[in-house]
Amino acid sequence: MSHGSHGHGPVWSGGHQPDRISIRSIVIFGIGTVVLVVVAGVITAAWIGALNHHRPDRLPANLATADNVPDRVQEWQTPGIDLTRLRAEQSARLNSSGWVDDSHTVARIPIERAMQLIAQEQGEKKP
Repeated sequence: MSHGSHGHGPVWSGGHQPDRISIRSIVIFGIGTVVLVVVAGVITAAWIGALNHHRPDRLPANLATADNVPDRVQEWQTPGIDLTRLRAEQSARLNSSGWVDDSHTVARIPIERAMQLIAQEQGEKKP
């Protein structure tokens, strides 16, 4: 490279660019990245620990035991068939009317009818 006619910095004179890869810079970048990842992990672990400390009643999903799993789930012997049966029961409940409570104070109606009533109610509210 040579300087331009007015002395304003180097002028490209062709050829190849010199190899100026700094091993030191690569090592510093790598160490900085590792430190950043470790600090982020420590901060995340502390944050999760603080959140769990405030909610001791909730167990992580991987700590499910026989004591905290609903009885209905413990009864499942064939999950695929049981899930199909559960969905059928839910669908029947959604599409039928009946009493929600034993004292007959709260009733349920089919979901389609409930949606019609809500749509009708919303239509009446519009100006």
